[in-house]
Amino acid sequence: MDWACAALSILSSELLTRKLWYGWVVSLLAQGAWYYVSITNELWGCFALTTVFVFMSTRRLIRWRRESRA
Repeated sequence: MDWACAALSILSSELLTRKLWYGWVVSLLAQGAWYYVSITNELWGCFALTTVFVFMSTRRLIRWRRESRA
């Protein structure tokens, strides 16, 4: 499962770099999968890191939407 999470994360990073909107969907799926892995395996550092990535992704999405409206 962790390999699938890693693959989704890499894919979402590439899609977001290209500013493709569905990169956000893939990113949400990846973060959800990482939450599942971190909780089921009690990887609390991974859980915290995933939370940071969720906040960073949200901030980038807000910034990206503002730029696209301007």
